[in-house]
Amino acid sequence: MDNTTDDIAKAPLPTTSTLRRRQNIVFQAWRFIALNLRFLTMITKGDH
Repeated sequence: MDNTTDDIAKAPLPTTSTLRRRQNIVFQAWRFIALNLRFLTMITKGDH
């Protein structure tokens, strides 16, 4: 049986603050920069 609809209905909804962060361009830019810096650090150290 396929319970996809039931599973989706039981899934938790994001909070208002989570939705606000997801739509905030400044927050998204910061996350993008931080992630790229982590990748750059990992690559330059050679610990990947």
